[in-house]
Amino acid sequence: MSFKLNQSQDKKTWKRILVEESDYNLRVKGQVRDRTFRRMYFTVLVWFATIFLLYISLFYIGAFFDAGKVLGISQSQRAEKSAVKAKTIPAQQKRNILSSISDRLSVNRVYLLKGQTVQAIYSLPDNTLMTVKIKQCKSQPVLEVFKCKFIDEQEKRIRNGGTGVVKFSATQTGFYYFEDEVVKLPGHVLKLNYDYKIIWQRGG
Repeated sequence: MSFKLNQSQDKKTWKRILVEESDYNLRVKGQVRDRTFRRMYFTVLVWFATIFLLYISLFYIGAFFDAGKVLGISQSQRAEKSAVKAKTIPAQQKRNILSSISDRLSVNRVYLLKGQTVQAIYSLPDNTLMTVKIKQCKSQPVLEVFKCKFIDEQEKRIRNGGTGVVKFSATQTGFYYFEDEVVKLPGHVLKLNYDYKIIWQRGG
C-alpha cells in the first residue's frame, strides 16, 4: 500500500513580499502616530486644567493663606506701607505697550472670610468725586469668579481728589466684586489708569 502526500506551497513573489512589508510598516507607523497624538492631546488637556485651577485659586487662597504673615510682615506694617504707597503713585501714569495687559490682569474680585478687609489705594486729580463699592455675590463656587449675582453692597465716596486709602470689611463670608468710578466735577467721567489710579488689595 502506498500513500501519496500532496503539499502545496504559496510561493510569494518579491513584489508581493515588499507590498505586504510596506503595508505592515504603515499600520505600525499609524498606530505609533495615533498614540503620539493621544499623548499630546492629553498633555495639552492636563496643562489647560492645571492653569485653569491655578487661575481660580488666585481668588480664593488669600482668604486662607496670608503670605504677608509668613514673610513676617505684620498687618499694621502693611497698612503703613499702603498709606506710603498711596502718597507716591501718580494719578496719571505713562502708558506703554504692556499697559493694556497690566490693566486686564488687575484683580477686581476676591473671596473674603467674614471680618477680612479689602482696601483701595487711590490717587485722584483735584476737584473729583470717587465712588467705590464692594458687592457680595450669591454663593456659586468657581462660577462666581466669572459671573456674579449681587446680593449685598457697600459704598463709600471720596471728594476733592488727592491720595489715600479707603477700606471695606466683609460682613459675611463670600465672593466680592469691586467697582470704582471717578467723576471730574461737575460731571465728566474719568478713565481708570489714564486719568486716575486705584489699586485694590487685601487690607492690613
